[in-house]
Amino acid sequence: MVKLEALKVVTFLGAALILAGPSVAQDSKTGAELRINSITLPDEPSKALPWTRAQLSEAKPMPMPMIEGAPPPRPKAENSPQRSEQKPVKSLESRGQAGDAGTPLKWAGKMFFRKSGEAYVCSGQFIDERVVLTAAHCVQDTHSGKFVSDLVFELQHRNGKYVSRHRAKCIATYGGWTMGLGVPGRYQWDFAMFLVDKPSPTGSFGYHAAWRDDYASDTLVGYPGDIAGGRRVTTVQGKLDPFPYGSDVAVTSTKHGERRFLGGSSGGAWVAKYTTKKGSGNYIIGVNSHYYESDPTTMYSPYFSAFNELLAYTKNGCN
Repeated sequence: MVKLEALKVVTFLGAALILAGPSVAQDSKTGAELRINSITLPDEPSKALPWTRAQLSEAKPMPMPMIEGAPPPRPKAENSPQRSEQKPVKSLESRGQAGDAGTPLKWAGKMFFRKSGEAYVCSGQFIDERVVLTAAHCVQDTHSGKFVSDLVFELQHRNGKYVSRHRAKCIATYGGWTMGLGVPGRYQWDFAMFLVDKPSPTGSFGYHAAWRDDYASDTLVGYPGDIAGGRRVTTVQGKLDPFPYGSDVAVTSTKHGERRFLGGSSGGAWVAKYTTKKGSGNYIIGVNSHYYESDPTTMYSPYFSAFNELLAYTKNGCN
């Protein structure tokens, strides 16, 4: 470990992060890829955070990483994958008031942070009592390894209001995100978690790692800047492809058809068995990570390799 410092869709294309690609990813995960990088943030009371409502309202949507051209053709000879033997982790019971967002959107929220002196927003969601899941590109530069600063999370953000506000205590990512693996290799590791200063008042999503082909569709969640100005959480449904590059690359995709679902939605959840009813369902199986220039209506996500290990590390205070 290395320490470094409910609006349904019927976004933000102009300022995408353009990346060269594709290139061949590594066939197997190395110890360096699985090394956890983390940062412990200053321990100060929430009232001392250097943010004003005006600054928060002026924060820009984090550009969704865009890969030039089109994705490589999927290998023709693909063996039918076996269904996952890992059972989903059941969503926690709701606690407290859900505000005006119904289940499961009561577990989602908007992130505010600074990168190179500029204020940005991404999407995130609780996956444990005090752990928020998002995309690695929202919290750490893939080239320099530098983490963002002044990270706060507003649960159920809507038109500048929120149910609860949380300060990040530490942030954790995998080493594969900063190893220079190229495209699509680095995107196997484009997920991150951060520990916050107080528990979620509404509970958290469930999650399902190594789900393989257990689901045919999912619901994407986030705050895209080109839909309602990013002021409300948005959902869009799509068709899943477990391994668009073949089974040797741990990246998955969702064809959702909404061209505006980009900037600001980074880090938002991919939810399998999305439901507003209590009981089983609402399992996170991915996050909004990147797209290809040729098709902004298909989103890509890491397949959550070593997901449980990163969660345990983050829950333990990034230790």
